[in-house]
Amino acid sequence: DLRLSEEEEKQMLYVDEGFGEFDSTSDRDAELLAEKKYTLLKFVCSSLLHKNFLPGQKGWKTSVHLWTSIQDLGTDITLSDPEFLLKVAVYTRQELNIRITANFLLALAAYLPNSKPHLRRYFCSAVRLPSDWLEVTRVYSQCFSTSLPSCLKKALADKFKQFSEYQLAKYNTRKHRCKHSKKK
Repeated sequence: DLRLSEEEEKQMLYVDEGFGEFDSTSDRDAELLAEKKYTLLKFVCSSLLHKNFLPGQKGWKTSVHLWTSIQDLGTDITLSDPEFLLKVAVYTRQELNIRITANFLLALAAYLPNSKPHLRRYFCSAVRLPSDWLEVTRVYSQCFSTSLPSCLKKALADKFKQFSEYQLAKYNTRKHRCKHSKKK
């Protein structure tokens, strides 16, 4: 007889329910992570509307401000998905053409320990111009720390090698040159 007794059926149901609880916990975590990612994307897309305080300016870190919300969400998401912040930075720069937000996300990724190992892989795709290159360092030094981490230095060096002579000369204005002399 291949039929299960009533006791065996109850045991099977009990075991299945136990596994169901485990899966529902991971499902809830996955749903929460997906919700955080969606919220981050909403903040990134709406960042053009909130130009009052740019990252690094006085008052940018107030508790109800967009940049603080992006920083908090990015920190939470990076614990579970370290590359997501960098993927959003590339998408923001290449598809949405929002420079300051992409540069802030890159600086934030350079600051967060979990995303540091992945920074070099995404940095060159997210930074297109020498002005972006300079902006990432400015945002990092004003928002997070005055000393740049080695992962950011290496990514900056990699991208600098990719700029053409024309691009570099275009952003080397008279104001930035040291060799000009004033005639008295």
